[in-house]
Amino acid sequence: MLSKSRYLKGLKCTKALWLNKFKRSEAFYSENTKAIFSQGNTAGDLAQQYFPNGELALVSDYPDSKAIARTKELIANGVTTIYEATFATENTLIALDILRPLQGST
Repeated sequence: MLSKSRYLKGLKCTKALWLNKFKRSEAFYSENTKAIFSQGNTAGDLAQQYFPNGELALVSDYPDSKAIARTKELIANGVTTIYEATFATENTLIALDILRPLQGST
């Protein structure tokens, strides 16, 4: 899965992205690099502060089929703010920090 954190790693250093995916135990990151990678998590936390009272779609630590099912359930129940809403299409898994309807839409 390509998360925000992994995406940011890849932008900064393609080798770091490869190590993170295939040789995680061999990867070494400086404190500065770790801080950059954690920006993805910080962005999600900040987004939740701007859109309070939402429901979390994640069932475990990472987006998966359970999160997809939970996202569908929350949408069906009329929840308007969903954190970590998760969808899949073909070979792509997508997790959003925040899912909200556009103003004026249903």
